[in-house]
Amino acid sequence: MTLQGICTAPAPWQLYGEGFILNYWLSPKLCHEWQSFGITPSLLGKMIQVMVVQYHHSQVGPYDELLILDHHLSFKGRRSTIPLIYVSTESSVICGRENWGIPKQLAQFEWLRSQDHIYIQVKNEQGEISLKLPIQSTSIPFPVNTQHFPQALLKLKQELNGTLYQFSPQASGQALRLQPAKWKCEGKLFPDFQHAKALGCFHIPSFNMQFPVAETIALD
Repeated sequence: MTLQGICTAPAPWQLYGEGFILNYWLSPKLCHEWQSFGITPSLLGKMIQVMVVQYHHSQVGPYDELLILDHHLSFKGRRSTIPLIYVSTESSVICGRENWGIPKQLAQFEWLRSQDHIYIQVKNEQGEISLKLPIQSTSIPFPVNTQHFPQALLKLKQELNGTLYQFSPQASGQALRLQPAKWKCEGKLFPDFQHAKALGCFHIPSFNMQFPVAETIALD
């Protein structure tokens, strides 16, 4: 679903929330099969990230988010992009598309918490997914700060409506290593990552993030 409207919260944004980073290895076969979700093909396979986030604060208020972060390697170099993303509010959809060219779509989110798991359901007219995430961990928390990462890996490039958007979000928090998540997918909302190889899952109970003003280039 594409929403029409005016963004009332231009970049930059300062966000705070809780998130999960789920790393997966995709075989060449899965990369090919999941092109309909915006995944770029790869002859060797590749690692991608799934992120599930509850923003407690943003310039458009609290909202939930589910996205794929893809990394495409070609003769032009590495390109990181968000090919598929769902959020829970219309204002986030509109501003995400206008500020950064992020192809946000609207979906309903439901979070249920038990003592040792979080259950998340995401659905819209395309289908629904159910995700079971462990939140108890015996690992020691470790700091995460994107300022210590190679900046080339953090730069996102998004193409939307004839414009190229380039920007590098920054974030920091404390992370915990978790057991792999469990997926159940129906319809065409999202790839079923139960079929992919989990490489590492992390819980960031509290983080802060900055989304800067994007550099824009008109495409021919």
